[in-house]
Amino acid sequence: MAENNEKTKILIADDNQAIRKLLSIFLETEGFQVVEATNGQEALDEFKKEQPHIILLDIMMPKMFGWDVLQKIKQQNPATKVIVMTAVYKKSSYRLTTMHDYGADEFITKPFELPQLLDIINVILSQNGP
Repeated sequence: MAENNEKTKILIADDNQAIRKLLSIFLETEGFQVVEATNGQEALDEFKKEQPHIILLDIMMPKMFGWDVLQKIKQQNPATKVIVMTAVYKKSSYRLTTMHDYGADEFITKPFELPQLLDIINVILSQNGP
């Protein structure tokens, strides 16, 4: 567990309870502060309230599509780092261009390994810090 992770707040926005729980337990074990959202609107509400450093954002969510959430977050605070998590989109040059056009900082395809996600988070933090 890295001590500097304690300063880093991560918002997990995913409508799948099992995924949220797994990610929460894993990230808290790694020393991060974790906030959860169950749908797109709740993700925006928690973003405004909690001001997380990083958002793990599912694309296919009720009440507001993930791409819409991403655009609104980036309009409010362009410095917020967003990692898109989805099973729908596979990495391709088109998808990566779309992801960056919407303002996502990284992209991970479900299912993924937890150490892979941690590596992405650590790269983002090493570039910017909490």
